[in-house]
Amino acid sequence: MSGIRRPDHDPGDGRAATLRDNLPAESRHLKFQPITARRGEVRSAKIIHRAMMCSKSGFTLLEVLLATTLTAAVTLATFSWIHTQTRANRAASVRLQAIATTDTTAAAIRDDLLQTVADSRGRRFEMQGKELRLTTLNHMPGDPLGAKRVVWRQDGKTNALVREIKPADPEAPPIIRAVSRKLELVRFSKSGAGGDILLLTCRTEQGKELTVPLTLVGIP
Repeated sequence: MSGIRRPDHDPGDGRAATLRDNLPAESRHLKFQPITARRGEVRSAKIIHRAMMCSKSGFTLLEVLLATTLTAAVTLATFSWIHTQTRANRAASVRLQAIATTDTTAAAIRDDLLQTVADSRGRRFEMQGKELRLTTLNHMPGDPLGAKRVVWRQDGKTNALVREIKPADPEAPPIIRAVSRKLELVRFSKSGAGGDILLLTCRTEQGKELTVPLTLVGIP
């Protein structure tokens, strides 16, 4: 069985001789040793080189985790701020709507109170439960002329605050005008040292309750 014949001389010797021949005469006595490397050494060098290149051009696992954590924290803080601002804006909108509804309703009642006519006992208004009864000369579009008996109350069907005029003729139907949106609660009350200041309390569908004075000064 014949084996593979190995060369009798090292190929590196021939390369070294060629290099010596190309050198000047005074340098040809130098001895050249060819540089050779084992396969394992070459492979290790390639792996080290590749790792160095990756570390220069890419990110380490720690850097990726740190960047992900910071991004998540910033995103969470942003959404939390947006949610807080949305809730604050919604609460402000509900309060402004309640104020507008109460102010509009109170302004309409004040117009009637400013032109009330006292009854035989000198009373300008009377509260019966959740109703406010008075006689006024105030004229709104569609009202009959002259003094009229007015009842301010909450409608049982729509829950809106309505202004109902009781005609002098008992056979005639009442004139009812809604002056507010749907309300959960409408309440009239008195305040002041002598209980002569009339107050209006309205609670909107969103649960916002406001109380405003209907008279800037006491009404006897």
